[in-house]
Amino acid sequence: RAAARAVVGAAAITGRSPVDIPELAAYGDGLTVLPAGTDLEDAAPTDEDCAADLPARIRARLETAVAERAFPGAVAVVARRGRVVAEVAVGRMTYGEDAAPITAESRFDLASLTKVCATTPAVMRLVDQGRLQLDARIKDLLQGFDGADRETIEVRHLLTHTAGLPPFLRFFETLDGRDAIVDACLSVPLQSEPGSTYRYSDIGLILLMAIVEEVTGEAFDAFVAREVFAPLGMTSARFVRRGETLAGAVPTEQDGWRGRLVRGEVHDENAYAMGGVSGHAGLFADARDVTRLAHAFLGGGRGLARPDLVRRFVTRQEIVPGSSRALGWDTFEAGGSCGSKLAPTSFGHTGFTGTSVWCDPTRDLSIVLLTNRVHPTRDNKGHIAVRRELADLVVQLIDG
Repeated sequence: RAAARAVVGAAAITGRSPVDIPELAAYGDGLTVLPAGTDLEDAAPTDEDCAADLPARIRARLETAVAERAFPGAVAVVARRGRVVAEVAVGRMTYGEDAAPITAESRFDLASLTKVCATTPAVMRLVDQGRLQLDARIKDLLQGFDGADRETIEVRHLLTHTAGLPPFLRFFETLDGRDAIVDACLSVPLQSEPGSTYRYSDIGLILLMAIVEEVTGEAFDAFVAREVFAPLGMTSARFVRRGETLAGAVPTEQDGWRGRLVRGEVHDENAYAMGGVSGHAGLFADARDVTRLAHAFLGGGRGLARPDLVRRFVTRQEIVPGSSRALGWDTFEAGGSCGSKLAPTSFGHTGFTGTSVWCDPTRDLSIVLLTNRVHPTRDNKGHIAVRRELADLVVQLIDG
């Protein structure tokens, strides 16, 4: 923290704002760069210029959501300048009165937060190491990705969901195993010309997982554990391979396809059919580990990549005009899952099971909300309003 403040001080001496320095250009004047190996600290809200009642106000909103059956339980973590100022756990694992309570250490199925907590940092790390380029063509990386209409698809298109791929196909109904589903993804017909349309696609992230494995020569989960989770101290984060169960994990859906309550195994059917490990879903973690990842991107990479590359990954790309997508990440759009009060440079992502993370570089702020809103059924949208209201509440209690 002292070193980071020295950077800001040096900028002032030279008459330059920290945001004019290339490595810090995406961030606000309050940026605290967390060096590699530096863990999140805990702080009173007032120590980081937040209202003293921030944790109590968050708890009240989440307890109301549980009472309204938006989800059985949730954990929210708010961190500012690399310090946790609120960590709130509410509710129970299920709606049963005898169900175990949710705690701060509860591990949730992150669903599509896998895209930004595993796949995106893995790709960024390889780019930083010079082992992969954002403009590399997929046809040159993955054998079988053939066809004249695919010639121009690059890594950046997969990260920004602009490759022209369909959003989702029910591979699990007819295919089994990682290789079978990756092979199917290689030949999926495009729905639009590459670079012409934004269409959120799980298939593109499955292909990115395959690229990481091809470049590194090792299993995706092994690479991510060593190169992303270990350096950031994300000790709760892990994939659960099919046939295993993660003890103590928060239950998700009563699944008709599997004929059982899904608990400690991935909720996403395609990820399950792939063996539990994929680039689009499959990761489990607690809320503090998601916060560690968020502040790695807020704090200049923390050794995962050089700061200018981190800045590039969280900046809106505009490959398709009007698209909000950065590289792997989404960016602020008022009224979306981020609410309406975060800074325009904010970035984040959501997950189908009821998870979300939003980061505001101007305020050096992250807001993580993990829920199991799909329990007992996915036919529940109550969490959407809670996400927005939580983000707006946090900003209100910072800005006054």
